[in-house]
Amino acid sequence: RTPGSSVSPKSSRSKAETEGAAPLRLPALYCTPHIKVPGTLFVSPLLVTFTADSEDKHVKEFGGELYQVNLEVQDVLQCGGITMPHEDGTDLAYFLQLQTRTLNGHYFTREEDGNDPWFVVFRLMGKEDLH
Repeated sequence: RTPGSSVSPKSSRSKAETEGAAPLRLPALYCTPHIKVPGTLFVSPLLVTFTADSEDKHVKEFGGELYQVNLEVQDVLQCGGITMPHEDGTDLAYFLQLQTRTLNGHYFTREEDGNDPWFVVFRLMGKEDLH
């Protein structure tokens, strides 16, 4: 950002566009291919982060850095809300799925390359969290 500029070189949104939007903090499960880790999902107009719960057994064993997610919104190619029945069939589960071109600033991919994007999935606690 240059002095006096209201637009960051990493974002095409002006400061005025992002100042009024309140960030969200939601309890969520980060759904990795093999485990689900509880923590807090933070969503702002410029950034999506997940911080794992320090009391989780996987975090205690392997460290929280392994389950931390940092995404700039500009690196999200698509996002979708998914509703599925619980495994026991008694209720519904709500997921936020993000298709990304990077994860934690690494492994760039572009839509035009035709490469498969990375998927980052969070299970949310309720339907209202998807809106």
